[in-house]
Amino acid sequence: MVIDENADVGGRIYAQTGLMQDSFNVKTRQKILQLFNGDGLCEIFHKKSQVIGIFSDNTLLITEKDGTAKIKYKSLIIAAGANEKTIPFPGWTLPGVMTSGCVQTMIKTQGISPEKAVLAGTGPLQLILADQILKTGGKVLALVETGSLKSWLKASRALFGHWRLAGQLTTCLINLARHKVPIYFNSLVSAAKGKDSVEEIEVSSIQGKCRRSIKTDILCIGYGFVPANELSLAAGARHEFKNGHWVPVRDDLMQTSVEGIFVAGDSARINGAIMAEYEGALSAVGAANYLGEISDHKAERQLQSLNKKLKKEKKLRVQFDRIMMLPDQVFELADNDTIICRCEDLSLRELKGIVIKSGPDINEFKRLSRAGMGLCQGRTCSTSLRQILSRSTEISPDKIGVLNPRPPFKPVSLGQLSKDYTDCIK
Repeated sequence: MVIDENADVGGRIYAQTGLMQDSFNVKTRQKILQLFNGDGLCEIFHKKSQVIGIFSDNTLLITEKDGTAKIKYKSLIIAAGANEKTIPFPGWTLPGVMTSGCVQTMIKTQGISPEKAVLAGTGPLQLILADQILKTGGKVLALVETGSLKSWLKASRALFGHWRLAGQLTTCLINLARHKVPIYFNSLVSAAKGKDSVEEIEVSSIQGKCRRSIKTDILCIGYGFVPANELSLAAGARHEFKNGHWVPVRDDLMQTSVEGIFVAGDSARINGAIMAEYEGALSAVGAANYLGEISDHKAERQLQSLNKKLKKEKKLRVQFDRIMMLPDQVFELADNDTIICRCEDLSLRELKGIVIKSGPDINEFKRLSRAGMGLCQGRTCSTSLRQILSRSTEISPDKIGVLNPRPPFKPVSLGQLSKDYTDCIK
């Protein structure tokens, strides 16, 4: 059984491609569709369903049709992906300021491309998105990159042997050069300005110098991703703090500290689509072995084969992680009037006042402030909350703790909760 919150298979990476019909992703999507629809890979596929609860008796609570349903499992593979990392700065709540993933989804699924945009953040996704905007008729005014040119050149050496990705990024750079798109390295957007929507942005170097203004209708922000770990946390799996994120501890076959529960892909580590595919295969082997469907010997053989592929990808990922390490200045952009928690409309000034009462415990801070209790359940603001607590109390982020997820993990209406479709599921 597969439970997917999307309308069809493919997830965010291999979703319906809208205007982008000639990419590698289209071919991969076709293979996935063949596995699901033609080869009978999955007996039951729940589309447009969300897991809103996970409980100690091996039960999931999911949204189903216009109601909910309970599902019992013997083994569970969590592949929930990631949430975009948002960094508050003056003006970031203005209409027209969007995350890069949001813009990319609009292009892929709806064929909508921004007419005029500035891209700011870090990492290869920014290059790929800029290329996609240009190919679909939009205009990119500038690309603002927090990483240095030196770090990018160093990372490019690691692309040797990764020819498809190397070719993709080279094509992106050539297209940006053809359209004369400037790239500002070691820079960030320090403010967005406008009356009813963004009209102008302020760009400065990491050191706060070389300020320039750019008039734009759309600002795409992409500072990386945060693992979507609410399911593994709620399941009681042990987590550790690595690279600025709380991630589940796993064995070689992706099994967590809770027997029978496996986590694959970006919901465990931000490693990208290719490594997520290999980890998905490993977790499938682990789950099959756990259920007694394959022998330990066969599982070990599969592990050795997949580990060779993972090892190759990890070397490249290490270089990209170095580029995408955010400097401290990024977390110092917000002023006292900047909204940090959009759901509860809480400013930095208000949150600083609550830290005095809560101390460094992030869940006590959540109870007193209501930050992280809104529609997003902390998916948008958790990184910022941790930084505020750490800086205000001078305690390292790993000592702050992790926001405890509470069901329902995603917004659900009372009408849905009142209708139980459990008996309709085989």
